[in-house]
Amino acid sequence: MTYPLIYFFYDPLLRAPTIGSMLMGSVSALIGVLLFVRKHSLLGEAISHATYPGIMLSLLFVPFLGEGSFVGLLVGAFCTAWLGLEIIERLGRQTLFTPDSALCLTLSLLLGWGVTIASRLQFIHPSWYQRAQLLLYGQAATMRDVHIFLYGGICVLVILFLLIEFRQIELIFFDPSFLRSLNISTRRAERMIHLLLIIIIVLGIRSVGVILMSGMLIAPVSAARQWTHRFSCLFLLSGVFGLCSGFFGNYLSVALPTWIGVSSRSFPTGPMILLCACTLSLFSFLFAFRKGACSDLIRFSCLHFCGIAENLLKSIGDHSPAGGRVDLGDVLNTQSLSWGRAFLILVYLHKKRWIRGGLFCRRCELSETGRGEAQRLRELHYLWTLYLFFYRDIKGKAGSLSSREMARVLTKEVRENLARLDRRGLQVSSTGADLCG
Repeated sequence: MTYPLIYFFYDPLLRAPTIGSMLMGSVSALIGVLLFVRKHSLLGEAISHATYPGIMLSLLFVPFLGEGSFVGLLVGAFCTAWLGLEIIERLGRQTLFTPDSALCLTLSLLLGWGVTIASRLQFIHPSWYQRAQLLLYGQAATMRDVHIFLYGGICVLVILFLLIEFRQIELIFFDPSFLRSLNISTRRAERMIHLLLIIIIVLGIRSVGVILMSGMLIAPVSAARQWTHRFSCLFLLSGVFGLCSGFFGNYLSVALPTWIGVSSRSFPTGPMILLCACTLSLFSFLFAFRKGACSDLIRFSCLHFCGIAENLLKSIGDHSPAGGRVDLGDVLNTQSLSWGRAFLILVYLHKKRWIRGGLFCRRCELSETGRGEAQRLRELHYLWTLYLFFYRDIKGKAGSLSSREMARVLTKEVRENLARLDRRGLQVSSTGADLCG
């Protein structure tokens, strides 16, 4: 059975889980940006685990709150989450605990407290204990339309807060000394951020659960960070990635069992949402334009190839000072290049129209543009050698850097200083020639 994408937005059973999870993923990512930039990402982990004892304590009063009272569970989770936040802040301000130590101590303390209560509750209210265990990993598939309005309201609240306080948030995160010089208190904005964080974590328990909620605060933001350096764009991309994680998590939880032929009707929705968010993060780590691992590898390989090609061109020019043909065997022996790799480099030099011949014979010569380029590279390598010798006190070979890499370091001011050093008669010409090899 195939499931069209639009089917998840109008089907009575799938509409609420899909839209609710999308809104939850988006609003979690927006708050996660604030934690990520502040380098407090583990704060979400500690607070999400701090909700567990509150849920267990609320279940002790379920007979008095009425059967099926989910609001009581949320209130208990909110209270213990706020307690965990206060413990973390006080340990950081009034003791010698480092932030990491305060987070770990609070997380283990409150989680241990919750497990202790759960072990007792298992014998007092076994049925409610079983239902509470489902909250560890969420119950997104059982959402109703009311949850759409709930997540939609908190999403609008978070967006309005970010729009109104955006400039102050920028100063709090990137220039707090300026705010202190103006005697502007940041306490109100920080408390509002913490309040929204707790509310989102408590409400997110319904979709992805206590254990996985912290991942939704980090994964979409870490994916977005690989694509942008701007603070405003980071919010936008994080929200989009959180939205996509919520949708595809619901879609794959229903469609994937059909694709792989599993007898089960569906996969758990909450874990699938987080898996989609982590997949987006992994894809961004690998293929982002500026910071992706594959992009860095391709960029490094291209620069290395260009450096070797330019060294080969300069070596051909050194072996033919009169502009005649040279034997490639002699040139390649000085460069330690195999014939296979040299053929690729010669193709590149032919494409640049720097050499003539050499592809299918052992002799080649520089073109007019090739001789000019070889002369430019020779001068650039000489300046690079002077730079290493005088500015970095490095006495060795200049290496196989490309002209683009050397030009980045050898700015106009550096070149003028090197020219003055050479004119002063410091007898560096022979030294530079020896160093360049």
